[in-house]
Amino acid sequence: MAEIVVTGGEVECSGDDAELQARTTSGLQAKFYITCLPNELLLHIFSFLSVPELCFSVAPVCTAWRDLAKDPILWRHLEFNFVYNTDTKREQRLVTASPFLLSLELQNLTNDNFLLHVADSCKMLRKLTLIHCIDPSYTCVLQLSERNRPVIQRLITDRHSRLTYSFLLTSGFKELRYLNFNMCSSLTDEELESIARQCKHLQYLNIEDMSEIHDSSITLLTKELGHCLKSLHIHGKYLTDISYKSFSNLVLLEELMIMKCVNMTDVGLRGLHGLKKLTSLTLFLDDGVSVTGLTDLFTGKRLSQLVHLELVFQSLNDLVVKTLARNCPNLLRLTLKCMTAAYGMFSPPLLTSSTMTDAGIAEVVARCPLLQELNLTRMPNLTGTALINIPTALPHLSGLELWGCSRVNSTIIQRLEDQMPSLIVFSPKELGWVRSFR
Repeated sequence: MAEIVVTGGEVECSGDDAELQARTTSGLQAKFYITCLPNELLLHIFSFLSVPELCFSVAPVCTAWRDLAKDPILWRHLEFNFVYNTDTKREQRLVTASPFLLSLELQNLTNDNFLLHVADSCKMLRKLTLIHCIDPSYTCVLQLSERNRPVIQRLITDRHSRLTYSFLLTSGFKELRYLNFNMCSSLTDEELESIARQCKHLQYLNIEDMSEIHDSSITLLTKELGHCLKSLHIHGKYLTDISYKSFSNLVLLEELMIMKCVNMTDVGLRGLHGLKKLTSLTLFLDDGVSVTGLTDLFTGKRLSQLVHLELVFQSLNDLVVKTLARNCPNLLRLTLKCMTAAYGMFSPPLLTSSTMTDAGIAEVVARCPLLQELNLTRMPNLTGTALINIPTALPHLSGLELWGCSRVNSTIIQRLEDQMPSLIVFSPKELGWVRSFR
């Protein structure tokens, strides 16, 4: 019997069976087309495409592919924008034809009927996104809650003027893992407490635009969801150290954003010391926090897992920045803004009391070799000498912003652009701030 060996695409046969070798070689050289694949494999390949790609790229190829493109198993994610369309009949037919739908995004929806149709047709829906839609009626909320209660895990509401029934909706969807109230303006303590009590599996919560939240609801939230919450975005306008100290309950927290911590002091800041799993931290701090307290937060290995850090603090100095650089070596994105939490980007120059110099930033350049983005804002004492070693020390840096750093030497910036052509720099020029693409 002849032995067949395939090496590097060539076929070699031992013995004198020339006929076998010819047949084998001929078989390997035969042309193979994608249409030869069984429908099951084609469906798997097409499952990586979006619905528009299925409709406009796959369906026109041939009758067989058109039929495959219409297979409901592929229609898992749909997006509809009703900004120029108030008649939803066509969209309702598409939803009816998509019984395996997992994700649905609706923009500018102006009536309840479509949502009720979704509740009837999409029994497997996991993610619902409502962007600039009218608030659903009380009846609609109740029916959505009853019909889809067991399965929906991600709810996103974007740019709603009010959320009158959102707390009912979330308390009905007890399997929620992800809840995002982006750019929504109204949520009461009672509604947040209802969410905390009912949504026992919640992992992501964004209420950063809800400024009317107080300590009572936040402390209940951290108590009820400490075992599962991994990401939290909140607004700190009326929160005190009582809330921030309760963050020690959030042992699984990986991402934390606190907007306008105007009442936080060093006591509250110590509530973050035990968040060992934290990889992303954004703090908008005010005068209540001292330089010593902020330095203490980054001392040792407390936050050594951070890959993203944004600090807004008018009194940032070299000691704080050197400490975080030495103890957060895995940073990929770092933003340091010397301004007050209350004013943000509109802080009057006189309110910026930063004593940051090139010495602190030089430590960042030397100690954080993985940095991809570096944003330095309102540092009037920065001259740019700390940036000279960036080409060798930070080879992965793709973005550098220097807003309000008016004393940075333009020659240094030009040298950076020449040495790193792919680096995008926001740098001071004679006629104001411009973006340089090279």
